[in-house]
Amino acid sequence: ALDWSLSFTGTGDHVYKSRKGGLEVALPRNGLLLFADDDIVGFQERTWGERVLRIDDATAMSMAGASAAVYSLRPSRIPDLFLEIPDSIVSRMEAVLLLMDEREGSAYISGWMKMDSTATAKTLLTLFRNELIKAVRERGERPDTKLLSTYFQADGDTVRLDFPLDVFMAGKEGSDAAL
Repeated sequence: ALDWSLSFTGTGDHVYKSRKGGLEVALPRNGLLLFADDDIVGFQERTWGERVLRIDDATAMSMAGASAAVYSLRPSRIPDLFLEIPDSIVSRMEAVLLLMDEREGSAYISGWMKMDSTATAKTLLTLFRNELIKAVRERGERPDTKLLSTYFQADGDTVRLDFPLDVFMAGKEGSDAAL
C-alpha cells in the first residue's frame, strides 16, 4: 500500500520515506513493520545485530494470536482501559501485557500486569475490582460480584485480567464494544 501512497516514496529494499520528511517505514519481512524518524536502515541493522530478546516465547505467541497487543517492560504509562490507575501504582509495574480480541461478538481485554511485590498486586487487584463495581453501579445496575471477581485475579506478584469491554461501556454513548 505504501508503494501507491502519495505521502511516501520507496527508497529500495522495502523502505519508504515520508515526502514531508521525518518518518521512515521499513517492511523487512512479512508481519514486521518498523518505524523510525531517521536512518531506518541503520536502525534495522542495529535491531538485528544487537538483538536482545525481551519477550519470552509464550508472551510473543499470545501477542501473535491477538487482534491487537501491547507489551511494556517497566511502563511509565499504560493504556486507559477505562480504569483509573494512579501513577504511584504504574511506577511499581515491572511488565504489562494487554491483549485485545473479539469473543462472542464483544471486545475483550486480557493479559497480565507483573508488579514489584505481592502486596502491590493485591492493591492493584482491589483497585480494579472497586473501579469495575463503580462502573456497573453508575449504570444503575446491581453488580454481580461473583462474576466480576473472575475478571481480575492475583497470582502472587501478577494481576491477571480478562474482561469484556462492554462491562465498562454498556449504556454509554458510542458503546459498541465489538472490535
